[in-house]
Amino acid sequence: MVLAKRDPRPYNLSQYQVFWRSQHLHSAGSPRQEQDCEDKHLANSATAQTPNWRPLLRQAHIYGGLFLAFFLFMQAVTGIALIFLHELVEAENPHLAIAEEDRPYATIDQVVTAAEGAGGYILEEVYAPQARFRFNVFVAFTSRANETVDGPDDALLAFHPYSGELLATLDLTQMLSLLPLIYHSNLLTLNDGGRTVIASIGLAMFFMAIVGLVLWRPRPGQALKKLRNFRVHGPWSAKAFRLHSIGGFWLFVPLAFLGFSAFAMHKPDLVWLGDPEASREQIEAWKKLDADTGCEPATMDAAVARALEMRPGSRVSVVSRPRNSTPFWWIRLKSDQDVTAVAGDFVAFLSPRCLAPYTVQDVSDYGYWHRETMVSLHTGRMFGYAGEAVILLSGIVLMVLPITGVWIWWSRRRRKRASRAALAS
Repeated sequence: MVLAKRDPRPYNLSQYQVFWRSQHLHSAGSPRQEQDCEDKHLANSATAQTPNWRPLLRQAHIYGGLFLAFFLFMQAVTGIALIFLHELVEAENPHLAIAEEDRPYATIDQVVTAAEGAGGYILEEVYAPQARFRFNVFVAFTSRANETVDGPDDALLAFHPYSGELLATLDLTQMLSLLPLIYHSNLLTLNDGGRTVIASIGLAMFFMAIVGLVLWRPRPGQALKKLRNFRVHGPWSAKAFRLHSIGGFWLFVPLAFLGFSAFAMHKPDLVWLGDPEASREQIEAWKKLDADTGCEPATMDAAVARALEMRPGSRVSVVSRPRNSTPFWWIRLKSDQDVTAVAGDFVAFLSPRCLAPYTVQDVSDYGYWHRETMVSLHTGRMFGYAGEAVILLSGIVLMVLPITGVWIWWSRRRRKRASRAALAS
């Protein structure tokens, strides 16, 4: 059979299909073959009329990935470092490595009294041993009281877990082991702007994972073949593409969850998690009470004592000073019967100055419990070492995906330029 010479001019896809259909029908001869070819042609025509979103999704995935490649790579690197944060901090500060002993911890009010008695710093947040970090010391985040005090603007005070004595005053900006935490959470800004950027990156990562899965979707019946199709031969650009697609598919669930949980933890008010805040009416009532009574600003040890009066038999695990986002004292209480063994099940809310009690609330009754659960899932600690291993593997894949993605884009761009140069010549 002699085929007509193909017209080198740009052709219409439907005309191209009709041409080959006519040639196939001419040589088929069998009515069954003719019917099969007719059915295939009708299916191709219906597909051609259906809007194809894949090119648009592909462009969004490519250019979104190029824009976020550096940020995703850095989030992956710092996230992997945070898995070993405890070991990194103790390696940089060996005096913080305190062995656990079979005796009770010092109370947090003793630590607060000792810290405020030292002078020079304003305590912002205080954590009992292992209440948030895995350090066996009391950790206090502070700010400098005034410019005449010698010392760093933002410091971390470490106290002995059993005696309550001050172990060290560390400059947060000079601790290399804490830089991954500051970058991963706040983009090195220590303000709400950095948290907003991190939340945006997490949301973009979530949608990019979904778009990548849609683009990966194989033809019917080809899924297993596509999953096993990782050959070591071929050009490096082909290897990068296979690694990018297979790695993104197998770890799609943890990668998508890491992106969504990062957004949820940094912007909990935009999802169902909620914020551990009192109502606007209660905050306004506190402000009016403080203004009418003329109370002086409360000290942290007074706030701790007031919280312990609200729930007798408890001890304080976390204290947070009033700030713009949470304009009230926020104190986490723990007892031996609590389900949340690390930090405790209850939170006390107090007015900023007069320490008027608002409520003692179970963390499971409002959004903070969900946010705390999200943090445990994001770090993998909810499932112990197995969960941390999955997060570590996901971090490695997330670190590789931007590299392979940029490599794929650059290889295809270089080939297109070479093809255009060849046609022009």
